[in-house]
Amino acid sequence: MNRFVIADSTLCIGCHTCEAACSETHRQHGLQSMPRLRVMLNEKESAPQLCHHCEDAPCAVVCPVNAITRV
Repeated sequence: MNRFVIADSTLCIGCHTCEAACSETHRQHGLQSMPRLRVMLNEKESAPQLCHHCEDAPCAVVCPVNAITRV
């Protein structure tokens, strides 16, 4: 079953925790330690620009405001 990782820009606080979790998870799996998503910031909002839709979605697990979910 295909599921998607989505982000709600109205909830994102721009903390970059999702980037760190993504990078660390890929590093632990022997892959390049580089996040597969980026938090984009501007004057009005912040939002994670996703992603490769990991099955375990570490970015969603660590988001402190639940701005990232799997559907």
